[in-house]
Amino acid sequence: MRFDHPLNRLCLALMFCLQIVPAQAISSVVDLRISGLADVVGDLYVFVYNSEKDWLGGDALLMRKVDIASARERGIVSVQFELSPGEYAMSIKQFSL
Repeated sequence: MRFDHPLNRLCLALMFCLQIVPAQAISSVVDLRISGLADVVGDLYVFVYNSEKDWLGGDALLMRKVDIASARERGIVSVQFELSPGEYAMSIKQFSL
């Protein structure tokens, strides 16, 4: 993986854990907004993991494939996930055409 590409640096920055604890909800919508993709074409794959052993190699809990050009609005691509309360990690991969 080339780390000098802006999207690769973005992917590294987005490898974080989310703590979702809604007051009295069964699930919450997480809206992930990704900027810096004004000149990028291809697809984004966003993976959500709920297990440390699966993160970045095992089975993802959820995956969204997003066509960057059609999803981009004002330079931002948004991806939504409905998640139950818990701890999650995300990773993003970009594939050019």
